[in-house]
Amino acid sequence: MTRINRLKLTVFLTPIVFVVFQSFSTFQNSNIDYVPDSETAKKIAEIIWVRIYGEKLINSEKPFDVELRGNVWIVNGSLPDSVYGGTAHIEIQKNDCKILNVIHGK
Repeated sequence: MTRINRLKLTVFLTPIVFVVFQSFSTFQNSNIDYVPDSETAKKIAEIIWVRIYGEKLINSEKPFDVELRGNVWIVNGSLPDSVYGGTAHIEIQKNDCKILNVIHGK
């Protein structure tokens, strides 16, 4: 095989090898849920909320409500019935722990 033919083959095969490797890598990691349960989602939410809104405010919104909608954990703070106002809200992707939304109502 000549040097030019080897170069052509390398140029041709490199993108194919890359795509196959990426697909295999994605397939291997697709079975892992980095946020597997509601307790993990609560802990992640609390850590993020405390950094943004402060420990005093977030502790006043316990217990947290957690719901899984498809692949996304929805975590909300709660308030006593006699208190009027908003609570912290966060959306965490189950499979990769990506934070999709963080807000605090008023």
